[in-house]
Amino acid sequence: MIDQEGLPTGEHKARLMQHLETLIAFIGDSALDDDLQARLNMEFGPQTLAFQEMKNLLRIGIAEKWACYKIIDGPDYCRGRLGVVSDGVHDFVIESAKLKDVKGNFHTHPLGEINMIQPVDADAQFCGAGEGWKVFAPGTSHYPTVSGGLAPSSSFCRKGRSSTMTNIDQVLDRPAKRVLAFSGSVRRESWNSLLLNIAADALRSHGVSVRGISLRDYALPIYDGDLEESRGVPQSVLELRGLIREHDGLLVACPEYNGSVTPLLKNALDWCSRPCDGLGGLEPFQLKPVLIVGTSIGPFGALRAISHLRAIMSKMGAAVVPEDLALPNAQAAFRSGALADPDMEEVVKALTWRLAEQLPGPRKDRS
Repeated sequence: MIDQEGLPTGEHKARLMQHLETLIAFIGDSALDDDLQARLNMEFGPQTLAFQEMKNLLRIGIAEKWACYKIIDGPDYCRGRLGVVSDGVHDFVIESAKLKDVKGNFHTHPLGEINMIQPVDADAQFCGAGEGWKVFAPGTSHYPTVSGGLAPSSSFCRKGRSSTMTNIDQVLDRPAKRVLAFSGSVRRESWNSLLLNIAADALRSHGVSVRGISLRDYALPIYDGDLEESRGVPQSVLELRGLIREHDGLLVACPEYNGSVTPLLKNALDWCSRPCDGLGGLEPFQLKPVLIVGTSIGPFGALRAISHLRAIMSKMGAAVVPEDLALPNAQAAFRSGALADPDMEEVVKALTWRLAEQLPGPRKDRS
């Protein structure tokens, strides 16, 4: 099952999220420091019923595959987003992780990170700490490391500045390469939007910053030259063109309608190819690396639509990655918000790496 955020869910997830809402209200505006760590271990520590219930619910979530559902590096290193929790003022991104005698991927904590450590094995430790709470202050970084056995955990990061897996650009404090991701379908339970999210997460694992948007938020009339002449280019076009221009590459999920590109996607591209904002019509697309993925319920996996979109974007001047992903039989290709076939996960990682390799180096003009 998939929830409204496009994340896997199950019978017991809502109960855990209720506990997390209480925690976020407790944390509030607190500085992420040793004092908060001490207060968390006092009020919500292993000696409390709340801690033990959350610990049990996370283990149930692993079994129900809405927690720790993505394999990062074999069965001993898995992660999975639980969702965004808010008390009406503060938004936190909540991640789950399951590590067993593993040194994880290096990452930074721009605004800090809070970890709830829930060992299965009595001697298991997360970054030198046993069962309980560990807080990393803003500006710190580390390799999440578990020794002594298996230790699932939950991490809390303020939304918009959550911990990010880094590549060498980030380690050297250079701006991360940035990709804009969008789907040609805005249907609530779109297979292609799910595939887009999976590919976006794979890109992030390569150290790329990915911004996902919905074309629903950039509503446009069907392109009409007379309308453009009488009313000008809609504001949504200026905003969308600006996003395309300021990102280093594009990740596009391409559904197939009657053997071709969806009207939503084609219309957005047609409007965004119009000259405005002081730039030529196709200037935002020139040599822009683009990776196309798509899926359908049929045996060809949106292959025909993908080939049409490749031709369109190549004509617009984009540098489309030679490989693409046409995933057939969408109704059986996913399980609990992830790809059902582990081999296909490796294909996605390889394809997104190809896009990451083609992205230009960090630009000096970025703020």
